[in-house]
Amino acid sequence: MKWILVAALGLAALGLVHYLMLPWYFDGVLVFVMGLFVHPKWWAALLSGWLVTAVVWGVHIYFLMASNSDLPERLAQMFGLSDAAQLFWVVVLAGGFWGGLGSLAGWSFRALWVKSRQRRFKR
Repeated sequence: MKWILVAALGLAALGLVHYLMLPWYFDGVLVFVMGLFVHPKWWAALLSGWLVTAVVWGVHIYFLMASNSDLPERLAQMFGLSDAAQLFWVVVLAGGFWGGLGSLAGWSFRALWVKSRQRRFKR
């Protein structure tokens, strides 16, 4: 269950990254590194990457909605949604998808490297 602790630390780091004005795709780099170094199983990498990114993006859009900003309403209109509450779920699902794929890519890269390294040493 080490991956739960790492996912929580990743959540804190990802939340901090959002407020340091880095681009949105940097989240994928962070969860890629998480998947690369932490997760022994593919489902743990996928789940933790999805949860970390979905929660952080959800909190971010929630704070935008709670601060009476007109940005969520304008984005909802741009995407053809009826209100900002629907935008919240779209953002959470999109963020989770991005984070899950990033973490799974990191796990796959590590699995590819470890397997090829083990084959090389067995010869």
